[in-house]
Amino acid sequence: MSYTGPKNTDLKFSQKEVQESRLEALEKIRTYLRASDIEGQFANRNGGYHSSEKFLLTWKGNHNLMASEFKLEKTDAAYKAMSGFVCIYGVANIFHESQLGGYGTFERGLLEVGLKLCANRAAQKEFFDEFVKPYNERLEKQKESSNEV
Repeated sequence: MSYTGPKNTDLKFSQKEVQESRLEALEKIRTYLRASDIEGQFANRNGGYHSSEKFLLTWKGNHNLMASEFKLEKTDAAYKAMSGFVCIYGVANIFHESQLGGYGTFERGLLEVGLKLCANRAAQKEFFDEFVKPYNERLEKQKESSNEV
């Protein structure tokens, strides 16, 4: 038998709160990706479990009909050694915490999460053309040069 009582909408963030939070996070991603040394800017940040420095960015959202915090965070040395991930994409609320993705470079994590945060197809295309396309071209050049050797 399923629950049929009233649904408390106070457990969710408003659409406006979520949109504003996602825009702030996306702007922070753009700032990170425009840095001359994308990976280096996170080198001195502490990725320890109780460190506030581990959070590269956070934003509000509703996950499983409940207010939640989405995040991209730096991993600690032990987790990195075990998984190969330097950063993870996750979601947390008062009842659970889940990892939604893991990335071997900060740049890759920022790119994938940035695409998810774009509000519509036009914004995704703009983000893709500005950041993802040059990243893919750089990877292709690296692949070609390693094949030549």
